[in-house]
Amino acid sequence: MSQAELSRRVGISKNAMNLIETNKTTAPAASIVKGIADVLRVTTDYLLGRKEDDIREHCPASADRQRAGLS
Repeated sequence: MSQAELSRRVGISKNAMNLIETNKTTAPAASIVKGIADVLRVTTDYLLGRKEDDIREHCPASADRQRAGLS
């Protein structure tokens, strides 16, 4: 998918998408990150480079829920 098509589907300008992709924006809004993830059919954690171990380390409750078979 082209950058132009992704930006169109997310609802932001091509310039804004370019800034995000080249890591030249300080912090895109959560709604934009979610929109990109939805269009690409990936998780926001994947886009942010987070791994399962990172999530467990920073979110002990999540790991507890997973061990209990609740998530």
